[in-house]
Formats: sequence, C-alpha cells, structure tokens
Amino acid sequence: MVQELVDGGTFLLNCAWDMEGLEKHLPGQVKAFIADHNIKFYTIDGIKIGKEIGLGGRINTVLQSAFFKLASIIPEEEAIDLMKKAAKATYGKKGDKIVQMNYDAIDAGAKQVVEIEVPESWKSCEDEGLFTPEVKGGKDDVVAFVKNIQSKVNAQEGNTLPVSTFTDYADGSTPSGSAAYEKRGIAVDIPVWKSENCIQCNRCAYVCPHAVIRPVALTEDELAKAPEGLKAIDMIGMPGMKFTMTVSAYDCTGCGSCVNVCPGKKGEKALVMANWKKMQQSRISLISDVRSRLNQKLLLNSNQRQLREASSNSHYLSSQELVQVVEKHLMQN
Repeated sequence: MVQELVDGGTFLLNCAWDMEGLEKHLPGQVKAFIADHNIKFYTIDGIKIGKEIGLGGRINTVLQSAFFKLASIIPEEEAIDLMKKAAKATYGKKGDKIVQMNYDAIDAGAKQVVEIEVPESWKSCEDEGLFTPEVKGGKDDVVAFVKNIQSKVNAQEGNTLPVSTFTDYADGSTPSGSAAYEKRGIAVDIPVWKSENCIQCNRCAYVCPHAVIRPVALTEDELAKAPEGLKAIDMIGMPGMKFTMTVSAYDCTGCGSCVNVCPGKKGEKALVMANWKKMQQSRISLISDVRSRLNQKLLLNSNQRQLREASSNSHYLSSQELVQVVEKHLMQN
C-alpha cells in the first residue's frame, strides 16, 4: 500500500481502526515504511460516514473530500465549494435530498480525517511478508495461473511480473476455477437470506457479479445431510423438493446488487445486508458465553459421581450438543 510513497508523503487509509486496531492489523513492513520515511499518516472511516449519511457503500465523495483536504492542491475551502457545485450539477435532477446527502458527505470527509501519531517503535517492526494461501490440487493450468499471476496481483505486486509470464494467456483467456483460491473476505456487509420473504425468482443469483449467491434444490435426504442450521423451504412447482439460497461470504464484495433487485414479498425483501463482522462476533460471543456458564456450573459440583450421572442423563445436554443448539438457533435467526 505504501511502497510508492515518497519521503514525507501523505498516506490516507480508509478503515474503522483506532490506534489499537492499527497496531494489530497493519503489517510490520507497512509500519516500518511509514516510520522510516516520515510519512504523514491519516485514517478515515468512510463506510461509517456513508451509512450515517444514507449513502451506504458509496463513499467516493467522502474520500474525495478527504483527499483534497490533505493534498492541498487547491485551498480546502475552494475545493469543497467546487465539489458541492459539481454535486448540484450532477444530482440536481434527483432532488434536494440526494444533493444534501452529497453535501453532507463532502463536509464529513473534510472534517472526520484523523491524524495518526506514528510511534517510534514502528521503525523496528519486522517484515511479516504477505499472506499467500497454499495452492495445491485442482487442474494444473489453474494452479499454475494462481501461483504465477493471481497471487502476485492480489498482493499488489502485479507490476513486478515480466511479460513472459503472460505468454500462455496472450489471447486474453484465463483458466476457469481460479476463484476457489481467492477467498478475500473484503465485504463489510453481506446479504442474509430471509426465507419467509423469498419467491424463488433467483434474480439475486443472476445479477451477482461474483457468483456469491447460489440457489440450491435439495431432496429430503440431501437436506438431512446438509450443515446444521441450514434454512430451507418447500420448492415451488417441485413437490417433495426443498429450496435454499446459499451465500459465500468470502467471495462477496458487498455491492448490494442482490438486495436491490430482490422483489421480496409483501414489501419485505428476501435479502438484507448485515454487518459480517458483527454477525461473527455475536456468534463467537454467545457460544463463548454458553461454554463459560456451563463450565462454571460444572465447577460448582465437586462430586464427580454426580457429574457423571448428570452427563449420562438424557435430560442434560453435553457442552458440544449445547453449542450445536446455539449455532443452529443463530443460523435460523
């Protein structure tokens, strides 16, 4: 992210992290580069600002305002005035509400930039390298493409590849199946299926640019073997079959096209965008709390014989069974 910066340059990072988060998530080589080259470091939470204003994930106006504030190409006040005039000209026909949203985004982008005081300790941070998943199995042409090109591009090192690397793909084609090795998990919000509102039109799967959403038809036997907590409803026009909509969270970019196109039922969408991180944290927190409470309860019983009797009694759930019940409840709700 920072290797192209000159000494004393300015680096703006769009993220939700405070100083503690930056310490945890920034790679060591990035920290060291920032400290060694006297980089002026700033952050802004563009996603948070966009949601608060009502723009959702459309944060380009927020970041553009932050850029002009920090770049000082033209005076900040003049830049803000010019951006607002451009917003009025671009969105004026869509109504005052949309124009005001963009005005608010411009003001927030300029005001909510946070300057980070770079710690001296960052100078001694070690190079952690870039995570590259192990590539094995699959078709030879796919594995070769992923190892030689895809991994480099994802690491933002594509410009270091020589022309000879691409000779096998001179016609512009690339092997199918490489997405299986590219689970980036970059979405902030991901779609959640509300089965009670689904009419099984499959428009969401049709418009998804990354094949994140896949409709699946299942027999009763297949459903019984499916992962615990999988939602399924009766399939329309196919008696005896079940229907489910699967979401591959790690492939999702959070664009929201699926939600926009969903007709839903009685005014309610069958897909809603939800914060992926909060969903994960809620599940982990609840399961951890259940395990903790269970362990505390077991510790109160000093008589091992009683514990054995309780664990063998069909009225009691084992800790593993209890966790499975909780996970199933979370999947269904």
